[in-house]
Amino acid sequence: MSQIVLYQAVNRINGKRYIGATRQGLTKRAYGHYSVANKQPLGEAIREYGRENIVFSVLVVCPNYRYALDLETAYIKASNPEYNLIASGYWAGKKRPKETIDKIIATKKAAPKRTPTEKEQAARRQCIKIANLARLRAVVCISTGEIFDSMAEAAIKLRVPRTNIWFACHNPGRKVRGMEFCYAPSD
Repeated sequence: MSQIVLYQAVNRINGKRYIGATRQGLTKRAYGHYSVANKQPLGEAIREYGRENIVFSVLVVCPNYRYALDLETAYIKASNPEYNLIASGYWAGKKRPKETIDKIIATKKAAPKRTPTEKEQAARRQCIKIANLARLRAVVCISTGEIFDSMAEAAIKLRVPRTNIWFACHNPGRKVRGMEFCYAPSD
């Protein structure tokens, strides 16, 4: 079970800090901050300075999440960390002040939209091509000896999801309705 903690993230380069509370556990929460989609100031700092320069540490292990949120608010008000946008992460049922909303919107607009590189696009096209070829490969029902032109044909005839046939082909010994499958030898 994950611990409920109050944590801080400190930038080793400039000393700026972020304080937060989480019930996910610190490791999982840190990965959330590492996410490319995270356009908050801490996420931007991680991308700018690198993960190795942002140090996460537990400040307090809390008995419950509400306590962690109250403690987070107190720590933020007392220390005014540079990467926090608001005085608390807890906004359920509360209305944010207009200046906070404007600050969040400005931060999101300032973040550049990431477009995939040509290499990433080519890799995606290759994956789609391989997946399509796999769907069109002939499969053999080892149990009956019947050969199907594709996984889709086998799935329709046997009234099972195509993914079950795929899984059986990739995991010898696995059965679909008591039958084993494999790919037919290529000609």
